[in-house]
Formats: sequence, C-alpha cells, structure tokens
Amino acid sequence: MNKNIIISIIIPAYNVEKYIRETIKSLINQTYKNLEIIVVDDCSPDNTSAVVKSFIDKANIKYERFEKNRGASAAFNYGHQLATGDLIIYLDADNFLHPQTFEKAIEFLNDNQDCGAVYFNTFHFIDNDLKRRVYGHKTYNPSGLIFNDLIKGLISINLSRVLFRKEAINDIFFDESLRYGGDWDYWLAVASRDIKFNFLDKKFLYNRQRVSGNSCGGKGRFGSKKDYVITLKKWLNKLSREEIKKFKIDKKIKRAEIVAVLNLAEFSDKNEVFAELNKIKFIGIGGTLLKVLVGFFVVLPKKFIVLLFYFYYRLKDKENFKEIPCLTIEKTLEING
Repeated sequence: MNKNIIISIIIPAYNVEKYIRETIKSLINQTYKNLEIIVVDDCSPDNTSAVVKSFIDKANIKYERFEKNRGASAAFNYGHQLATGDLIIYLDADNFLHPQTFEKAIEFLNDNQDCGAVYFNTFHFIDNDLKRRVYGHKTYNPSGLIFNDLIKGLISINLSRVLFRKEAINDIFFDESLRYGGDWDYWLAVASRDIKFNFLDKKFLYNRQRVSGNSCGGKGRFGSKKDYVITLKKWLNKLSREEIKKFKIDKKIKRAEIVAVLNLAEFSDKNEVFAELNKIKFIGIGGTLLKVLVGFFVVLPKKFIVLLFYFYYRLKDKENFKEIPCLTIEKTLEING
C-alpha cells in the first residue's frame, strides 16, 4: 500500500461537544495514519472548540471557526478549499468510522482505478439515555454511473460514507443555500459528471440518529424536505422531458411538498402551516380533495402527526428496505474486523 496518500477529513461542527470527541478518536484510531483532519466550527456557542483543541497535539488537526453561523454546506466548502489530500471525505461531527475504513478503502481504490469515489455501508444507531443500539437496512448500493438511481431516490444518501478522489471533485462545491439537504445535491453534482461510484460492501460508517435536536425533529425534517424540493426543481432544468416523466419528478416534488407541510405541523402554529400549504399548486378536483385531506391532518393534535409519520416511514422502509436485526456497536466492530 502507498502510505504517501493523504486523506483529508472535512468535519463541519456546530454544537457537537457531546459527540465530536468520539468522531476524532475514531480517526486517530485508524489503521491508516496519513490523515489531515479539518474541523470547521460553524460558530458553535458550546464547548466544541475546547474539545477539538484538546486533540491538536495528538493528531494532524486544522481547526477553523466562522465568526457567524453559515451552515454545513459553507463549512464543507471552506474545508474543501483548505484540503491538501489526495482523497477527501466529508464527515458529520456526530458520526464515526470503523478503524479499518481508510486502509480498506485505499486498497479498494487501488484495485478500481477507473472510479472517482468509493462508498461503503452504514450502521445507524439511536443515541439516547438508554443503551445505544444499532440497526441496519439492506439498501440498494450500485457501482458505476449512478446519476439515474440518485435522481430516482433509490440510493441512501449520506456523504459521510463516501471517499472521493480529490481530482474528481476539485471544482465541485456545495450549494450553500441548502442548509439541511445539501448532501443529495452534491451527490447529484458529482454523478452528473459521469464520475463512477464503486461500492465497498463493508459497514464502515456509524451514523448517529439523535433523539433530540433538529436532525430528528419536525424542524429538521421540514428543512430537509424543503431542500429536497429545491434540489429536484434545480435538477429539473437539467433533464429532458422524457427523463422528467421517466423519473416521475413532478410526483416526487408534490409528495415532498406535502410531507414538508406535515413536518411543519409538528412544531409550528397552524397559520404558518396553512400559509405553506397554500403555496402548493393542487390541480383539478383530485388536487382539491388532496388539499382538503392534508388540511384535515394539519389540524389534528401534534402527537397524532408524529404517530402518522412513524407509520409513514415504517411503510416506506418496508417497500424499499429489508431490516437487519439490532446489534451492539461492539458486535458490529467484530463483524467488520
């Protein structure tokens, strides 16, 4: 193995004092050591800065801090500009990696010289006061040119599970107007260049699902769905009419707009929710009936809406994924090792 290859790990950080220690430790414990860790602090008011600085003498860490909050996409872009590595990974500050991630990924890239990125599988774990549990989904992970599968929404999107060749993405940057859903847009931007993604079938990413905070709450899902709609409309202009029909983009936009409104109903007042609902264009009698139905759900108690989404995502998972039994983190490390 060529140990001169430098890997740049770009970590946007905002209010992650509880989590980033584990993230950085997972990088220090990598079996491949030629790493450049770039932490971009998005003006965190907590002790994120102190936690990161406590590791500076133990690893090759560059720490930068924004004077005002600009969002994860801006932090990723700034880190991208600072990166000097041959390979780049964009790692969320509350996730962590298996110790052999980079060693095995480099071996894989050496054996697949024609691909511009390698992506691997994920264990999702729930972070709360109870014992942490890991759950997994058997997802669709194709290799090769994946733009069509991405635009169809068939691939689980998480940039923390992708290692890019820097030469492939050197002039590709995040859309900073997307504060919640920039990952998918970035995947599309890279894949639209006919850059090959090859899949490494190892569960190397540990993706934290926070019980509290915007990432799991209605506010986070609302922002994510709104960014999803913006991204679809953005790429709509780059597709032919035949492709728009083939990929059912119009239906995806409508469905995402409705789900966003219901997410908004989880945490906002009804006037704001109905104002957002009125922005959606409903056509014909069927559209009017659908709007009335959505309006009915909006006025229901918030606890009922949360329950509705629980069943919605369970049904969605049933259609697209096959559940894998829960495992502890220690057990998954044994499996991957």
